[in-house]
Amino acid sequence: MTPVLVSPQETATKEVTLKCNFKRLVTTRPTNVGLSRSCHKPMSCAFNASEPLPAPALTAREIQILREWVMRDSKSDVATALFISSATVSTHVNRIRLKYAAIGRPANTKAALLARALQDGHIDLDEL
Repeated sequence: MTPVLVSPQETATKEVTLKCNFKRLVTTRPTNVGLSRSCHKPMSCAFNASEPLPAPALTAREIQILREWVMRDSKSDVATALFISSATVSTHVNRIRLKYAAIGRPANTKAALLARALQDGHIDLDEL
């Protein structure tokens, strides 16, 4: 796959498309105006350390489920604590992962989601 170059002007005015082997993810809002990135592998991007990381637009409920899931052992524990089904927890976690992948910050594991939650300020190290 050829590298995808995204300039600040493109992120402000155009649709940014990221492709991987199994899905095509599209975000129609700016990923982060002023951020330039070059993707050399599908869904794997290197960011300039001097610029802030783009954060996905997570809903309050997604943040709540993300926080509970990284602090508990299983999705069934989260489901019990929040009075929802395990399938609902899985749905929310999958949507959170898709939102992170859409902005070029994939989180395919629980550890990666924990790292994203820490980076974006959704959870503090003291809470773990």
